[in-house]
Amino acid sequence: MTEISEVPEDLTQPDGMFGKILREFGLQWTNIAVLSGVLFSTFGLEKYMNSGVWTISAVTSFCVAYFFRRQITGEFPRVAMLSGLAALLLLGGPLLYYLHRGADIGDLIAGHRNLSTTYLACSLVIPLAVAIVAYRRQEQELGGSVPVVIRQALNAAVISAAFYRENQIYMVTVASMGDGKVTLRTALTYTVRNRRKDPQQWYGSFVSPAAETRYVRVAIDGREIDVTDPDYLSPRGLRVSRTIQGRSGLKVEFEAEEDFRASDSELFTAYAPTDSLALMVENPYADSLRFHFETLYPVKADPETDGQIVSCRIDTGLLPFQGFRLHWSPIT
Repeated sequence: MTEISEVPEDLTQPDGMFGKILREFGLQWTNIAVLSGVLFSTFGLEKYMNSGVWTISAVTSFCVAYFFRRQITGEFPRVAMLSGLAALLLLGGPLLYYLHRGADIGDLIAGHRNLSTTYLACSLVIPLAVAIVAYRRQEQELGGSVPVVIRQALNAAVISAAFYRENQIYMVTVASMGDGKVTLRTALTYTVRNRRKDPQQWYGSFVSPAAETRYVRVAIDGREIDVTDPDYLSPRGLRVSRTIQGRSGLKVEFEAEEDFRASDSELFTAYAPTDSLALMVENPYADSLRFHFETLYPVKADPETDGQIVSCRIDTGLLPFQGFRLHWSPIT
């Protein structure tokens, strides 16, 4: 006896482009058709609208949203609000207009049954489809659902942050070495920008874990401050503050000398949302001291050498505490 395997045909999805588009929204033709039929029969809408036209219009609306999906952002709350407002205007505008003219809305819709069905379906489904695309893009950008505490941390560190940095550069020079220690001269420059429209109070600091730190220079927008002024000194380092006007920025420059052990490491990271970060090391003791760049970032950045200067750069945006750990040790 020959055994015949029966493979049921998939009658729920049509082949071709429309089936693919509906699957992007987690829908099938039958979902829309059955839901339309149930709603029309339950609320007695057959007199006013055509369920077949509604189904075709709904599918077309999903197609429109799908074709423009790359132009829809992942800012779901904003897109959902605008989509709801668009649906309200599209439905409420004509309704108020004809009510003002004293027209019988029921008779008007029934008299233009197919046209009214098309307009109502598109006015409701297109905003809904756009909101669905925005939600799915948001989930894709965030990597799917995460615990609430992680979302709160992301919001506190990045989304709600009043400031971000531009073109942050660390220039590290080996000033001297010997007696089991290395002296590094570090110059840090960046532009800090106020994201908000109102003035915000900004605080900047240079905190060093080194055994001994000597502050050489601090300048804010080209104006130097007295690094020996007690008002700028804190138990953990140097701290400055300025008011930054809305949607504007200022240039920050720190320079210090730090004494480390001959074999040690130090963090050189963003500490705030930053568009780019560069770490440059000038090593006149290349025959006696070697450096290694550890990338604290999802994508490794490879160092480049130009004479005595070795540099690493990340130009793809950084979150707080992303960047580099610089390791060094004597050559034996």
